[in-house]
Amino acid sequence: MVPIKTISDLISDLGLRVPCVEEAALLSNWTTLYLAEFSYASPDDIRVGNQKWIGSYHESDLQFVFGLPFLGLVNTLRAPLDRSVAAALMRLLVSFAKHGVPEVGGGVEWPAYEQTHPVHLQISANITLGYNLVKKRLCFWKSLLLIHPLHTPVRIHPLHTPVSIHSVRTAVVVGCILHLQEWVVKDFEIEEKEEIKKGGTER
Repeated sequence: MVPIKTISDLISDLGLRVPCVEEAALLSNWTTLYLAEFSYASPDDIRVGNQKWIGSYHESDLQFVFGLPFLGLVNTLRAPLDRSVAAALMRLLVSFAKHGVPEVGGGVEWPAYEQTHPVHLQISANITLGYNLVKKRLCFWKSLLLIHPLHTPVRIHPLHTPVSIHSVRTAVVVGCILHLQEWVVKDFEIEEKEEIKKGGTER
């Protein structure tokens, strides 16, 4: 019997990681692009439970993008590190939305992704830089399969810049997320100030 972790890795490779790196390489020819992998796995994630082999999973980063660890949930994302990761991720995305350059902090400078310099940001308990994301896996799958482009190049007026339909859709979604995210952060800060005025009542 094939281990479930092996099956999970196979699905992740073919469905997410390899296509993502391929698209990043394509788009980096036309625009400034930053590549990151979210690999933080909360020790208090109700969806994972005792199955720690799962680690970070598809869309697990959204819990931190939307600041769920700050909401005082009673059964998940209560670890102190969860808040630290959420705060770092939100600051990074907000700075990118405002200035076009993601500010990581902590002495880490995140350069743009290029095919000749394939650097990415590894977002975990500690944020670090990595190089050649899934290079060995990418080479392996290319040796077995013909990976067709997953994008349909289009031109969008007035920029006339070749992009993919997928990236346009993603940009719209990210824009909405960042707007909501900044609202959540501000609301949390207001609540914190009110609690301090009331004598630090526990949330």
